[in-house]
Amino acid sequence: MSIYADIADRAVALQLEAVTGAMARPYFDFPGATFPYWTNRIGPSSYEHDSQDYQTETRRIIMRLVIAHLTGSYEGQSEDVLSDYIEAVKRVFAQHPQLNSDTYPTVPTYTTATGAWIESDTGLQYFQTFLEGIFQVGIEFTLVVELYRETNAE
Repeated sequence: MSIYADIADRAVALQLEAVTGAMARPYFDFPGATFPYWTNRIGPSSYEHDSQDYQTETRRIIMRLVIAHLTGSYEGQSEDVLSDYIEAVKRVFAQHPQLNSDTYPTVPTYTTATGAWIESDTGLQYFQTFLEGIFQVGIEFTLVVELYRETNAE
């Protein structure tokens, strides 16, 4: 399994802990059948060579939480629900900086002591679906994972 796949799988476990009743997948192309649901995609990375043999890598996963159809709620409902989810997501990921959980109880060997953290979120966003004219409401969080690896590793 690639490091990105492992990070996404571990992120899904934490997403499900943070947002009770949500569906989640470790990949992006997932039209959820019910709300709320999570999708994940690979974000930008950076690489810093610490020596000839080792480097620090900073990898990002963009975690999208979709909570409703744009027209599916009363005025202000999306903002109210989203504010609760934001706090829950920040809390759960802060409590698990090494991405361990009940599903993944062991700490991955590739993370640094700093581990993983939520770097930012987009705030309330509208997302167009694959169906023309259909918009959904949600937020995207950027999960940052710091790795220390041999330069010739995966």
